[in-house]
Amino acid sequence: MKKLRQSKGYSLREFSKMIYTSKSSLQRWEKTNLPDDKDLLQRISAVFNMTVDEMYAKSKEDKELQPTEKQLTEMQFGIKGLAVVLGFLSIFVLIFVLLYT
Repeated sequence: MKKLRQSKGYSLREFSKMIYTSKSSLQRWEKTNLPDDKDLLQRISAVFNMTVDEMYAKSKEDKELQPTEKQLTEMQFGIKGLAVVLGFLSIFVLIFVLLYT
């Protein structure tokens, strides 16, 4: 839903007013799933000029393309872990060179 909202150029505040909901609820739905309220779904789909089914399909498609929170954490740890290993390896090589030259 976030990509759809941004593609229309609406801020969180503007869009939440358009669909008669709070900004915090909208943020939660953008991070998780579309709301279950049928009336609200109809208002959202009307703004995007698509059916509710098309919105769900788009939402599912976008979620499949984005890495999960767990995947992001694993990627960050992998990069940080690699940096730590390279740091220790550099120190070890430096000490080895200093001691044996």
